[in-house]
Amino acid sequence: DQFASGFASLRYGSLTLQGGFVRRDKNAALAPYGTAFNVAQPTLDARAFASLSYANELGDDWEVSARAYYDRYTLDVDYPNDVADPGDPRAIRWNIERDQAEWIGFETQVSKTLLQHHRVTLGAEARYDFHLSMTSYDIDPFELASDFSDQAGRVGAFLQDEITLLDTLSANVGLRYDYYATFGDTVNPRAGLIYHPAEKTTIKALYGQAYRAPNVWEYGFDNFYQRSNPNLGPETIQSYELVLEQYFGSETRLSVSGFFNDTQDLIGATPSTDPADSREYFSNLEQARALGAEFEAEYRTRSGWLARASYTLQRAEDVQSGAELSNSPQHLLK
Repeated sequence: DQFASGFASLRYGSLTLQGGFVRRDKNAALAPYGTAFNVAQPTLDARAFASLSYANELGDDWEVSARAYYDRYTLDVDYPNDVADPGDPRAIRWNIERDQAEWIGFETQVSKTLLQHHRVTLGAEARYDFHLSMTSYDIDPFELASDFSDQAGRVGAFLQDEITLLDTLSANVGLRYDYYATFGDTVNPRAGLIYHPAEKTTIKALYGQAYRAPNVWEYGFDNFYQRSNPNLGPETIQSYELVLEQYFGSETRLSVSGFFNDTQDLIGATPSTDPADSREYFSNLEQARALGAEFEAEYRTRSGWLARASYTLQRAEDVQSGAELSNSPQHLLK
């Protein structure tokens, strides 16, 4: 296993130029995906990026920021498959996978205090995935399993208002709109109410909605075991949370919160019902809910040490079957 990374940052006035890369080469012999055990599997994944950003506080309480960026990701894997009949000596046939993604983007936001009680932030974002490719083939003899390439893009905008209602009461409301070339648009609101009944006591009521867009492998990949689904939509989640925070002096903080998460249109692999095409595909097929409470204690010393402990009690279940979700523990202690 070999790992290398680098990062550089240059700042001049309100401009910041950053760039970096990370690369990992490994040769594991642990037979993932049913490949041959104890045969080294060369795997390389690498990421590189560069960005130029601008941030400045202008007169009359204006704050402006903008960023332009370039990103690149590659994954190269050689899979050793044992194609010998049972009982015969091992016969390795290599399957080669080559994946690559390149994209550019721009984002900006402006904020200003209006009418003394409103801190308004407006932002916009655009991203263009100009190179998305996934290729897989066997060698000795050569056989092409998949050769997929695509382009994608999205644009988005959001508006947020931090409102001072009273000396002890404030609200935070926001709305975000995104349009994806793959599935269309999505609108996601959020809201929060923050109350300070005492100097060191805070009560928060929070609501938010978010989404996860399907990735190119889920909606576009097509080979001998999987077919594409261009109609695949995003996963969505609605979250509700009530939080009580209490400080004791300047060093100790205790908090307790209750939460409810409702997740819809989860993306999962679906067996085909078409007798002429037995390949599976990804679809929006599941709904899950989680209800729970969290308790947290934090202690920060004046010399800089920080200690934190938390305990979460929750139940996450599949709505259709009522079964508890895997990898989602009822009890979580940190």
